[in-house]
Amino acid sequence: MATTTISVDESGSYGFKRSDMYESKLAGSVEQYERHLFLCYKSHESWPTRVEKSDADPLPKLLASALRARKDDIKLKTRLTICEAGDNGKLSDGDVLIFPKIIVYRCGVCDPILIEKFKEEIGSKDLKKHVSYSHVHKYAGNVIIFSATPNGKIAGNW
Repeated sequence: MATTTISVDESGSYGFKRSDMYESKLAGSVEQYERHLFLCYKSHESWPTRVEKSDADPLPKLLASALRARKDDIKLKTRLTICEAGDNGKLSDGDVLIFPKIIVYRCGVCDPILIEKFKEEIGSKDLKKHVSYSHVHKYAGNVIIFSATPNGKIAGNW
């Protein structure tokens, strides 16, 4: 990972001697949360001001929107932060880190996790005789659920 060195001359622009350094109280300025998601996403140099609202690349925006849409269903108050994957080769764009449980969901391996969750839910609700499922793509985590409509016709839902 690249290290940035700031010279003494630049410390007025970037360090504790900045004119705006003590304008507002930092302590207590972040709302409390119980779970923190970090989406590994490109380089900070390419991020727009509000990366989760950018239309340039939809991944952060879609994840932020999904979290907002499901906030009433998510039991733990969750915060989303965008971070760089870095050049250490351990993380890549699209990977998600979940704290405090220290879980890493790797980009391109969500399909097996999704299938396992479907198995758990289908089993816990005794739906094995009513639901068929199959994984479709190992990177996208797509699932098609086939079921009968009220008139007996078989339909598939993505």
